[in-house]
Amino acid sequence: NSSFSIPGSLTTLYNKAPFVLEEFVDAAVLSDIRKERFGPWQTDFTLLLPVKTPADYNCLCHSTSIALWGAQDKDYMLRDATLRNISGEADTFSERFFKERWRQAILERDRRSFGNEIERTHSLWAREWAEEIELV
Repeated sequence: NSSFSIPGSLTTLYNKAPFVLEEFVDAAVLSDIRKERFGPWQTDFTLLLPVKTPADYNCLCHSTSIALWGAQDKDYMLRDATLRNISGEADTFSERFFKERWRQAILERDRRSFGNEIERTHSLWAREWAEEIELV
C-alpha cells in the first residue's frame, strides 16, 4: 500500500461531532464527490474529507495541520519545516537526500519525454535546484 494516511482527528470528529466539521470540511465539494462516486467512499476505506483551505498555494500544509492538530497552520510552521529540510538548513543529509530524489525524478522525466537523459552542467543543476527551492 503506497497511500499516505494521517490518522486523523477529522475522521474522529466526523463520526462523533459532525457539526464541528462545518469549520473544516468543504460540504459542497464533499457532496459533488459523493454524487460522482469519486474516491473510496466504501466503509472499508479511510474516510477522505475535502478540507477548506485558503487559496494561498499551501493547501497540503493547511490540510495536514488540520488533520494533525485540528487547526490550520496559519504561521506556516509545516511549510517552513519542509523548506528547512529540503534546503539543507536542518542538516546536510536532508538536502542531499531530497536533492538526489529530485534529480532522479528529473532524469526519469527526461527519459520518458525524450527517450534519454538531457545532459546538464553542474551549474545548470545548481540553478534548477535553487529555482525549485524558491518555489517551496
